[in-house]
Amino acid sequence: MIMFKVNIDKIKYNYCEYSDDLFESVKRISISIPVKVNKIHDDLYEVIDGNKRCSIIKDINDENMVYITVVNDHSCAGSSNWSSKNTH
Repeated sequence: MIMFKVNIDKIKYNYCEYSDDLFESVKRISISIPVKVNKIHDDLYEVIDGNKRCSIIKDINDENMVYITVVNDHSCAGSSNWSSKNTH
């Protein structure tokens, strides 16, 4: 999985309530753990884990960018045929 930054408007998520402590933490230090998403189209993603984090990023309204990890993108995966590589 690769981590990169996208605009929150490119992510489908369920807006949800969050605590003031969590909001202040994200506002102060940003997001420590990237949001897990599935890729829907070329530049559209759907949240698997991180609805609260996306909600806070949208409410902070600074640059609206969030780090994501795309779970269903296997474009960087190696060959599934290990027999050709593992010969020891």
